[in-house]
Amino acid sequence: MSLSGRINAISTCVMRSTLTTKLFCRRLNIPAKESIIMDNATKKQFSIGFFAIGFVMLFIPDLKHLDAIPLGISQYFGIMFYLGLVFMVIGYYLK
Repeated sequence: MSLSGRINAISTCVMRSTLTTKLFCRRLNIPAKESIIMDNATKKQFSIGFFAIGFVMLFIPDLKHLDAIPLGISQYFGIMFYLGLVFMVIGYYLK
């Protein structure tokens, strides 16, 4: 199948959800419309997970003042702070 034919087949599988389209998409190993969209329970779990991980990562730079943390690790605490902000935004967006 050519590239343009494959693109048309993908757009058909994403836009339609009839039985014949599902069989056609399964034959070409293209996910149908229902499998692309995340269900609400999974979306909520990802949202809570990202938000919680981001919240914890916001407070990791405060560990820099502990003597038990090696200096080699503490240089990455700034990156973890901003990554925590990004995770919290992702968690809020998935809400």
